[in-house]
Amino acid sequence: MSKPSYKTCYEVSQRCPVSATTYGYYPDLSANAFFAAFFGVLLLLSLGIGIRTKTWTYTIALGIGTLGECLGYIGRVLMHKNPWNKGAFEAIGGGVAAGASGRDSSKLLDAGNGLIVAGIAFQVATMAVCGLLVLDFLIRFRRAKANKLENVEEKTQHQVDQRDRRKHTMFRMFCVAVALAYLTVLIRCIYRLPEMAPGWGNPLMRKELEFLLLDGMMIALAILALTAVHPGLFFSPMRFASKK
Repeated sequence: MSKPSYKTCYEVSQRCPVSATTYGYYPDLSANAFFAAFFGVLLLLSLGIGIRTKTWTYTIALGIGTLGECLGYIGRVLMHKNPWNKGAFEAIGGGVAAGASGRDSSKLLDAGNGLIVAGIAFQVATMAVCGLLVLDFLIRFRRAKANKLENVEEKTQHQVDQRDRRKHTMFRMFCVAVALAYLTVLIRCIYRLPEMAPGWGNPLMRKELEFLLLDGMMIALAILALTAVHPGLFFSPMRFASKK
């Protein structure tokens, strides 16, 4: 009898137990449905803001990422009823693993997994470098600003602060949101390294709670932050309509 795989199994049975699937469990319906709906609402919200304010680049980039997350969790919802649902497993990014069987495809799967791990490691490294560069810029900026303020009369500076207070506040909020998104995505990438490194179906990949917290929740916070400070709302000069 052949080993259970996504090519020979179509539903849970004695010959095809749930433990033989890549994740080894029935995805939790309520948690995954929540994330699917959450990302769906954020997608509609960001698209609405982007279309109204004509901030296409930001909206398209954010929309593609949000749509991918939404589809992924819809796939997990479908897998709750049937973990052997091959179609749902392509939806969550496991198409290659689902179709892998035999010696040659197993080697191809291992090579592909190695590329995924290398890509995630490269992303973590580049994000860390970018974070350090931004930190260095902020330190230099604050020092330069402090030196400049020493040469500005207190009354004049007070007038400038009153006039630009709202703009400064909104810019700070945007920076905080971007920093939060950066941190949460970095945490998610660091989690994915040990999750993917041992290969598909490893023990860490079979722990749903860790995945929901360190992957789903982190990306949810990132997209929520980036949607809340959408440039179409925070920076009017970015709107195409304001350039007429």
